Amino acid sequence: MGTVWKATVLCLWLACVLSKSSAEGRGYKYLAYHEIQESLQKAAKLYPRLAKLESAQEVFDLPSVGNCTNDQGLQEDCRIWILEITNWDTRFEDRGRPHMLVSGEVHGDEVVGPQVAVEFINLLLSNYGKDEKITRLIDTRVITIVPTANAYGYETQTRGELHSDRAEVLDPNRDFAFDQDPDMCMRTVAGRTINELFLTHFYRILITFHGGTNVIGYEWGDTAHCRSRVCTKAPDNLAMVKLSNRMREYAGKAGGYESEYKVGDMGSTVYPVRGGMEDWGYGASWNDRIKCNPRTLGGYDQERTDYRDGSHRCLSFLVETGREKRPDEQKLGTDEEPLVTGGKGDGHVPRNLRLLMAAADALEPYVALKNVTVDANNLSCTWYVGGAFVVPKTRVGSLS
Repeated sequence: MGTVWKATVLCLWLACVLSKSSAEGRGYKYLAYHEIQESLQKAAKLYPRLAKLESAQEVFDLPSVGNCTNDQGLQEDCRIWILEITNWDTRFEDRGRPHMLVSGEVHGDEVVGPQVAVEFINLLLSNYGKDEKITRLIDTRVITIVPTANAYGYETQTRGELHSDRAEVLDPNRDFAFDQDPDMCMRTVAGRTINELFLTHFYRILITFHGGTNVIGYEWGDTAHCRSRVCTKAPDNLAMVKLSNRMREYAGKAGGYESEYKVGDMGSTVYPVRGGMEDWGYGASWNDRIKCNPRTLGGYDQERTDYRDGSHRCLSFLVETGREKRPDEQKLGTDEEPLVTGGKGDGHVPRNLRLLMAAADALEPYVALKNVTVDANNLSCTWYVGGAFVVPKTRVGSLS
């Protein structure tokens, strides 16, 4: 007698993700620079097989800008911390893992993103081995998280990056090699940090958090592709629209504090800019090649912006977390049910945790089997589908 398959589709990943409940409902709060640093160091120490922590100054030999206050109340060089999450025990056996980059902020006064970045790290690491789907995510993806790319701006609550040798404050989100003059890009440490990460990784998705409006924006958003806030469609517009809508749907509202995200290209939903990170992340290696030649901070090798053809083809999303750049702390929400849309304690942090989970899931489609049982000539199993936008049907083929 042949093997009989009995199978049931369990659920789509986003419908059956972890629903955490905390009796106390810890309220999220704004963290100082040194508290973020301590949280990252603690995570790397507690989970050495899952988290690697480095600073841009150490790994890329970049300069520091400004002084930040440490946990002793003393001044020290501001560092840009980079934490990378994956299963490091199996990382080099699986070199094809898809990569995602999360930037908490490049504008220092837009402060929801860094709190989301830190809590995203805590959520992933604390649930590894406990939640099946988060465990699978870490085992099969590489997620780079930079909570404060503009560390000195975050420390001083300043939008741009202030250099001691210049009177002006430089805007890191006008600092990228796309739709920009060669002497006006890569002038900031924040910009150079993101650039170095792209040179050493192949990112499929970039999420960069900002604040001031309520938008998920995608390409294009530069002045070459946009006229009077009407922009041409990017070649991958369909994928951008589908993923933006998926993130909006799963993120939902920020409790009662902010409505659902508006979705659209950055030029029309926000405004066109020159030298923006998102357009650069998507198109710098094939659409608008520029070699930067900045004069700040001792200069920067032009060859660092001479990109390979395939290096910058990343779906890049601008997430403007809300109309308030620094909403009242109570509006950040709690950890009662962070991954439940409209759940208890909902607010700015939980909804953006959900957004990041949706993005990480979409890095690569997969089918995962579970509850496999064999009884005589019968085999029963259930499975769930993740990383996909449309699943019209699934089926199991015969082993014979």
